[in-house]
Amino acid sequence: MKPSTDYLRDTRSVAVIGASERSPYAAMAVRNLVAYGFAGEILPVHRAGGTLLDHKVYRDIESLPVDPDLAVIGVSPDRAIEAVEQLASRGCRRVVLIADGYDERADDVGVARTDQLRRVCEQHQVELVGPNGIGIAAFADSTVLICEPIPAGVRPGHVSIVSHSGALISGMLDGFVTESVGVNVVVSVGNGVVTGLLDWLEWMVDDPATTTVACYAEGIDDLARFREIAERAATRGVLVVLLAAGRHALARDIALSHTASIATDRSLLEALCADTGVALVPDIETMVTVCHLHDRGLAADSAAGRGPIVITASGGAATLSADLAGDAGLKLPDLSDVSRSLLAEFVSASGYIGNPMDLTASGGLDEESRLRLYESLLGDEKVTGGLYVLGVTYPDDADFRAMHRSMLSVLARSTERTGQHVIITGVADQEVTDWMGRLVRDNPRVGLVRSLRRSADALAILQRRTQYARADPAPLAEYDHRADHTEWISEPAAKDLLASCGLSVPPGSRLRHVDDLDGLPGNGPYAVKGVVRGALHKARLGLVGLGAVDAAGVRTACEAIRRSATEHGLDERFEGFLVEEMVGGFEVMVSVRWVKGVPFLTLALGGTLVEALRTSASIPLPMHATSWDSLLDRSGLHQIVEALPAGGAESLCRVCELVGRHATEGSLARFETVELNPVIIGEDGQAHIVDAVLL
Repeated sequence: MKPSTDYLRDTRSVAVIGASERSPYAAMAVRNLVAYGFAGEILPVHRAGGTLLDHKVYRDIESLPVDPDLAVIGVSPDRAIEAVEQLASRGCRRVVLIADGYDERADDVGVARTDQLRRVCEQHQVELVGPNGIGIAAFADSTVLICEPIPAGVRPGHVSIVSHSGALISGMLDGFVTESVGVNVVVSVGNGVVTGLLDWLEWMVDDPATTTVACYAEGIDDLARFREIAERAATRGVLVVLLAAGRHALARDIALSHTASIATDRSLLEALCADTGVALVPDIETMVTVCHLHDRGLAADSAAGRGPIVITASGGAATLSADLAGDAGLKLPDLSDVSRSLLAEFVSASGYIGNPMDLTASGGLDEESRLRLYESLLGDEKVTGGLYVLGVTYPDDADFRAMHRSMLSVLARSTERTGQHVIITGVADQEVTDWMGRLVRDNPRVGLVRSLRRSADALAILQRRTQYARADPAPLAEYDHRADHTEWISEPAAKDLLASCGLSVPPGSRLRHVDDLDGLPGNGPYAVKGVVRGALHKARLGLVGLGAVDAAGVRTACEAIRRSATEHGLDERFEGFLVEEMVGGFEVMVSVRWVKGVPFLTLALGGTLVEALRTSASIPLPMHATSWDSLLDRSGLHQIVEALPAGGAESLCRVCELVGRHATEGSLARFETVELNPVIIGEDGQAHIVDAVLL
């Protein structure tokens, strides 16, 4: 269930159940409330009574002097249900449960506890967060109910965090503090028994105070809903930054035992993110930096020719910056003629005028000339902000670092006068000096990222995320009619159906018996296939014969196929033969498969190469203006398809469009899987469906 809009607003009193010095997690919630200056009532509850951090500890929920608006339960699973019921009796229906011992146990005890917890919450209309999480926070209101140590100095901002994992929250917050990025709301959903990851993701996308959502997911069980939320985020101008666990098998196993979450197929999730503009990141550090740079508006759509300018003061730093940008796929804008002319006036012959630029020997400029230079560069119509790369260590207060302090101070002045943001980064991770910290703190348009590679990677992720995104949300209402059972139809019937969709299939004849052979379709050579109910991989079962040139060859192939069917115990399922004219050319596979409520079209090398090379990409349907480019670019098939005979690329694109349309709203829509393998593009540039499986 989606939490109420005011879940983390106007909290006047908070109860912490199980809080004592001997219960470190619950006690940490009280410590964080105190440390961040929560102005409401803090109500620790523990049967031992006493005090905790100068707050009276009440012996039970019944004795609380006021009805709490929000509560954290830090007691064992056996006592948690009772605590939920007692809080509900006091009118408290916003409850956070941090205890583990539920679904993640993967045993009958955990399942029973989870079911009971869900029933009690439904009965009392409790909007539960957890169990097996680490808490929630709203930094604008100082309501910091996080039950683990977190860094000091998290400031209010516009980035919200939702995470399956609680243990990662502290590390995320430390990253945001380090890069001076403000945080709005934090929710550790844990197992998400009542309010889950997607519920809170939707809540944050709709929250007016949130412009960016950092999401750590150990599994997304409803891709259709995720897609809908992501498209709404794009419409509202909210960036979703996703770190999805499970790229490798071991990670998937750990995630399953951690929060009982099954990781989503990575390739399909990547396709969905590319289609909706979600920024998919590989780690926490990159997640933080992507949020940071988006917050400052440094990345822009490369198709518009705009983006960040990279400023260095050495050839080595400029060369390294160019290489890292190339590695990341970051496209830097060309400078205008005005900017180039100004650089030519200030930069020595040993420097480089371009992007990245090398301002070698510009250290001798006076401050006003340097300010004019920076203002012109940041004011270039193609520039969205700056990345200033230091080849030396960050300056401190020492007298001999006066030149570097002056250069950076003038840079800070230029950000105020142009309204542009600049990120300062070193060529290697290094200690941040007190002077550098003050510069960033005192100049809101100056940021700091301690890794040049991470800066380049984050900018590239932000730039790429819109490359293949659809302009308008997909019409999801049409995609709610999947069949409840598996349906299989024979290859001849499948090809008749495909032909009715406007797809080309080879000329062929259906035979019940070998003796039915009376004339052959087309001119040959011929492919002969056994029609066996439920057989999906006919070649592996010896049910395919290729290269027959005449009736005798076809008869021989049919007899061999019939013997193979008998050897494999398929006699009762054998329905006859399909004889087709063979088609030669380049083989690809086109398929549509419904996964967790979303139809995906996949393009790959065809035939046996599908599984051997795994060169493929998927897109969510329906197709739109950039879907075809997305398929080719992300599969690595762009150059191959361009080398097809004249008309081949267009023909293959038409196959994808027709299959995609009919598999979602036409005569193929009743099938869960539509697999065309191979689709052969012949010398005439036409695409022919040689084999098909409809399930």
